Amino acid sequence: MTSTTPRCYSEMEHLASVFFSDAPPQDCFMNLYSAFYDAAGQETQPELHVVACAGVVATADKWRKFEAEWRDILDRFGVSEFHAKDYANRAGQFKGWKADDA
Repeated sequence: MTSTTPRCYSEMEHLASVFFSDAPPQDCFMNLYSAFYDAAGQETQPELHVVACAGVVATADKWRKFEAEWRDILDRFGVSEFHAKDYANRAGQFKGWKADDA
């Protein structure tokens, strides 16, 4: 008897199946564009302004693998979602963390 790990739902894989219903996941390149805006810099230094932009392109299969690995990392640290601002300030789910906890 072999055991199988249940697959987690993948938003990217679902989206790829809508657009590329007959193509294998490794052949489906997906571009995901998402923007998050927040005040940059610090209140004590209002003259500092930063705008950052990043992008990632991968096959639907690689997105699925990334999502599963990312969920595993979050689970390992007992975190449900990652917010860099909370992490940097040891706030929210990261409250009480020490520098070497990460």
